[in-house]
Amino acid sequence: MEEIIYRYAVVDTFINMLESQELWFSDIKKMNDWDEYDCGYRIIEQVIQAEFPDKAYILKQISPSKVNSDFAILICSFSQKFDCLSMWRGYGDNGNGAAIGYSKNEVENHHLFQRYLAKNAPINGKVQFFPVIYSVEIFTNEVKKYLNESRRRNPGVQLNDAQFNHLTDSKLCMALIRLCTLYKNDFFVDERETRGFIEIDAFTDPYELAEREIYDEKSKYHKFCTTFANISAIKEVVLGPTCKISENELKKKLVTLGLGEVVIRKSRGTYR
Repeated sequence: MEEIIYRYAVVDTFINMLESQELWFSDIKKMNDWDEYDCGYRIIEQVIQAEFPDKAYILKQISPSKVNSDFAILICSFSQKFDCLSMWRGYGDNGNGAAIGYSKNEVENHHLFQRYLAKNAPINGKVQFFPVIYSVEIFTNEVKKYLNESRRRNPGVQLNDAQFNHLTDSKLCMALIRLCTLYKNDFFVDERETRGFIEIDAFTDPYELAEREIYDEKSKYHKFCTTFANISAIKEVVLGPTCKISENELKKKLVTLGLGEVVIRKSRGTYR
């Protein structure tokens, strides 16, 4: 079954997103939640110090201070819910806005195809999507799982100690950085976020990056078109509870943009 994920916006941004059919992935450290990445890192730090002190050296490699120096993470947030009151209030202009529903798989694939064609060779690095973790318990268990796995040695793989340690440390760092990317304070749990993210490091092929200002700071971002070979990843649009755009007006707009097959839904919200 196709998984649809939703991005809420004010009307002007909603129209721009339809017209461009682009998604923008921005620096995780420049989000409206100032504790992004750091909140997950603090839990990992506590777990390692309490139960895995032999892995303490890993903390320096995944530290928040390394973000945007040794590696970078660009994110774009979506909700699994197409009609969420807190999302309308927080991101949809208090219900006056609208949401766009994207096929998660098509966004992933279309991005990969575009990067492959730009390089004309196999590519390393693409957008990925995972549900955000809001539970400290679940997050802690995931951290411990990866730390325990890093201690296990596969007898079928012939590596000396130095090779084994380098390989397992590299894999562990990647896993823990990704966990930091996917953890959020349970204050935000009602958003039911699925997070799109791009990991940039020494091992990934370059991304085309631009810069804009967010919260009075310069922030790098990567944008790409979600349509490939005339197939759009946009599958639904949802009008907010108090959105002034009529369904007929929106339908005409979608047809003009070549999005005539997109399903139009209206919020069930009855507040004003």
